[in-house]
This record gives sequence, C-alpha cells and structure tokens, in this order.
Amino acid sequence: MSKSKVALAACVAILVGGTVQRPIAQDLPPEVIRYADIVMHNGSVLTMDRDTPDFTVAQAVAVRDGRILAVGANAAILRMAGPKTKKVDLAGKAVMPGVVDTHSHPNRYALHHYQSEYIPAYLQFLEDNHIRTGSVRWELGKTAALAHLKAVIDKARPDDLIYANSRGNPVVMEQVNRKDLDLIAPNHPVFVGIGNEMWGLVNTKMLDRITK
Repeated sequence: MSKSKVALAACVAILVGGTVQRPIAQDLPPEVIRYADIVMHNGSVLTMDRDTPDFTVAQAVAVRDGRILAVGANAAILRMAGPKTKKVDLAGKAVMPGVVDTHSHPNRYALHHYQSEYIPAYLQFLEDNHIRTGSVRWELGKTAALAHLKAVIDKARPDDLIYANSRGNPVVMEQVNRKDLDLIAPNHPVFVGIGNEMWGLVNTKMLDRITK
C-alpha cells in the first residue's frame, strides 16, 4: 500500500473514531446539561432593564432554579425547554419582575389593621423597658411645649426613658436645642422624634446613654 493510501486511511480512522467517541447530550450527566424549569412564551416580558419606559420587551423568558436564565424571542427561548420543562403560553399577557418595596412601615400597617393585638403588646413593651411617652403640643410654642414635656417628665419613674414626637414641628427644628431639654430633664434621658422618627433631638443624659 502506498504512503498516500496509508495516510488517507489513518485520517479516515481518526475522523470516524472521533465521531463515534464524541458524547451526545443524552449521555451527559444532568449536572452538565440542564434545561429550564419554566419557559413562558408568546407574551410581553417587561425586562425593566432601564429606568425609562424604553426598556426592553421580549417575547419569552426561561427560568431555572428560581433565576432568570434568558429572555428573548419565542423560538430561541423555547429551545431551552426540555421534556420536564413547564411551558406557559402567556397568550399576549405581560410578565414583569417582582416589585420589592424597599421603604415600608410594617408597624404602621399593624397599628392600623391589628390595633386590638398591637396596642396592648406595644404598651407592655414600653412598660417592660421603662419608656414613658408624652404627646406634646409643640404648636403652642416653645415655652408652653417645654412646660408640657416637663410635666410628663416629672411623673416619670427615676429610671424611665422619655420619648416624645414632634412630627417635624418648626418649634423643635428651629428653636429647641439640647440645652433646653437638659433644663427640664437633667436626670432622665429624653428623645424627641422628628418627622418619621429616623432622626431626632436628645438631651445630654440620652447622649451619655447611647455613647457608652
């Protein structure tokens, strides 16, 4: 046999051998090739990939392990479906990402809808933690409001913490300061909430307590 025929036979053997030995998808373990768990198609997938209304709208979406695998045209996404994939025909309906409210006040919701359960528990919490609350009429002006707050403080136990809310009243925000609170509460820690209570005004006793 000539050298050229030997070389040709060797090439054919390599090609055939490579074809025979190449694994097909069905022979691979499921950890290597996994289809989507859910494919939703034939709809409007609102990707919300931009802040403006000009975000991308796709026809279909594939989901695996609770995460979006891909979005795109029906044909491309349907190719990701396997024998056990759940297919959902949206029939033109829209799909969008879940909306996460990153600014909520569940305590306000509870107070409004579950007052009979919430209020007794809240009052018990205040009692157990020695917190005395006072509803101060700041709209009456600085002098009258501080006198009202002092009356609340005078009725407090020696180890009580005093809490009052101002709802962002200009009197508190512009006229009252730490020294004013020190004069009426030299021995009790005082916190006056401002606005939504994420910030507030405190006296020296409270500063000492929270900075220890």
